[in-house]
Order: sequence, then structure tokens, then C-alpha cells
Amino acid sequence: MRESTPHIVILASGTRLSAAHHAVLARGAYTVHQAASVAEAHQWLVEHPASVVVLCARSVAETVAALAQSITQAGMPARILVVAQRPTVRGATAAMQAGAFDYLSATASPSQFSSALRRALAAIPAPAQPAYAPLPARSQTTDDLISLVSHELRTPLMAINGYLEILQKYHDKIPPDKAQDFINRSLQATGELAYLSEMLVQVLQCEAGRHAPRGKLVALAPVVVSAVAQCDAQADRHAIITDVAPDARVWADPMALQQVIRNLVSNAVKYSPQGGTITISAVHAMAGMVEIVVRDEGIGMTPEQIGQLFQRFSRVHDAARWPEIRGTGLGLYICRQLVTTHGGAIWAESEPGKGSTFHVRWPVSPARRKHHPSRQGSGRMNSRLSA
Repeated sequence: MRESTPHIVILASGTRLSAAHHAVLARGAYTVHQAASVAEAHQWLVEHPASVVVLCARSVAETVAALAQSITQAGMPARILVVAQRPTVRGATAAMQAGAFDYLSATASPSQFSSALRRALAAIPAPAQPAYAPLPARSQTTDDLISLVSHELRTPLMAINGYLEILQKYHDKIPPDKAQDFINRSLQATGELAYLSEMLVQVLQCEAGRHAPRGKLVALAPVVVSAVAQCDAQADRHAIITDVAPDARVWADPMALQQVIRNLVSNAVKYSPQGGTITISAVHAMAGMVEIVVRDEGIGMTPEQIGQLFQRFSRVHDAARWPEIRGTGLGLYICRQLVTTHGGAIWAESEPGKGSTFHVRWPVSPARRKHHPSRQGSGRMNSRLSA
């Protein structure tokens, strides 16, 4: 059951909640806690996870991102309601994308603030009811699916929610071209959501040996071009160079292949925050294989970090040193599943401060799935995983 009295955490940093909004909280018989930092809010949420955080901060997007990451990693159902002193469409977009549930102006009427609180509280899922009989133990495959769905699907869901909320609240102020852009982005996120749902189920089915990937012979160059185009928006400080053999073809589910390349290129951009050159090449390697190589000039990794790369939820970089690098730690795990279920291999080579190189060997014809132990390179800093 839910706690009888709803809990509200007010996180104020550099600004304060208005007296009118405080009055709404007093009339609503909420249990209210004041927090001065994300860490303090997190401590409260540990004891009362089904809470709404009312955020009043000058650096809205950064604070929302830190708080949302804290909530997600702890598996809490809490929701974030932003009350902005200087609301803008750009600010609303950034806040929603970072993980806010709703975005209001500090001048919003008491009724608007009260309605937003009720919506946020209603969106908090109720705890599961105890079963009358003990449930059978879940398999590791089921746990993997739950973890992947709860983390990887959050991004497109929040994007759709954010763009639609903005259109609903500010439709009379947003220029038509901007509104159309938000609609296009929402549709793109919807497609990504549908694809990710299907992909995750397919990967786990392949792990369980229930069916092989739905493959066909695919020209590699157009897939690389499409994957790079999807990363262009975040690569404004990078030069992306492609060198793909025109006759390079592989046997693959086209969407799975694009997901792998897009993840690798996106990581190359993310982990070279100072910019630089990213090179994507593909050549015929050993018999029956095409080797795809993605190389960056980023922060690089130690041998210990490389050894953890393809594990679920692995975030190997120093978050304190590189706070702008965000992610769930699932991208490379999914890449590994997709590559190995197609009968390929994936590994990385890197040195701290000298960038990273990811190699993917993909078969050119349907492959029989065989298991080989992961191989650690001797004398090279690499981690290799193959099927």
C-alpha cells in the first residue's frame, strides 16, 4: 500500500518556492521535507521512495540530471516536478529530457501547482501486492530482461513525454517549425521505443537458444551512413570519417547491425568530450568475416576498465572527473549480445589518454552459434568477446 500521507521533498538551490505554492502544500496535508542538496534529497528518498521532488534551482537541467540518475540507479519510483523562476521552452526541453516529470513556472497559479502535484503522485506506481502463494524463482534471463527494459527504454519514454508536455503547455508560444521538430523527435523516439522493445526480447530469446536472428545480406556502407547521421547532433566538435569497402556485405538483422554501429559511434563521441577525429572503417578480414573498426581520440581506458566493458551496467569512466559523460552502462552489453548472437566477435583496445578502438567481426553468411570463452589479449590492452 502507498503511505497514507504523500511525501514531498522541496529541493531549493539558489531560489525558493513561492508562498502561494507553500500554502498549497500546507492545505494538502502533505509531509514536506526541505533538502539543500541532491545528496540530502536522495537520503530522504531512500526512506520514502514514493515521493515527489519539487525542484527549484538555477541550474535546472544539471540538477535534474543528477537527481534523476540517483533515482534511477536506486530503482526508486519518485517523480521530479520542476518549478522554474525563468521558464523557457529550451529550459523545459532540457529538464524533460534530463528526467523531470513536469515543468512549471514559478508564477503558476496555486491550482496549476496543485494539479501538477496530483499528476506526479498519481504517476508513482503502487508497490506490488503480496501473492497468496510464493512465486517461482525468476531465471537470470528474466532478471536481465527486467533490468534492460527498465533502464534502456527510459530515454525514449522520457523524450516522448517531455516533447508532448511542452507542446501541451506552450503550443500557443512555440513557432510552427519548432513544434514540427518536437513532433518529429517524438515520432523518432516512438520508433526507437518499439525497436528497442523488440530488440531486447529478441536478444534474450537468442541467449536462450529459442531462435536465430532474422538476418539477410546487408550492404554495410548505407548502415554506417545512417548510424553516423543519428549521432551528428552530438558530434559538433568532432570530425567523423568513414572508410567502408563498397562491396562490404554482412549477414545481419539490419536494425541490430545499425544499433551496434550507432552505439559504438555514440560512445566514441561521448568519451572524447574534447572533440577530435572519429574513424569508422570496414574491410574484409578473415575468411567469411568483415571487420568493422570504430576509433576515437578520447580519454581512453586502463586494462582493468577494459575488462569490465561488456558487463551489464558497467560505467568504467571516472564520474567525478567527467561528470558530463552520462549513460546507463548497457550500450556495450547490448552490442555484445547482438554481435555474438549473429556469430561475430567484439573487442576493444585502448590506452589512457590515447583514445579507444573497438573491433567488430561480423559474418558474411548465416553462422552456427558456438560458444568460445572470452579471450584476453596478451601484451595488449583489449577485451574480446566472441560467439
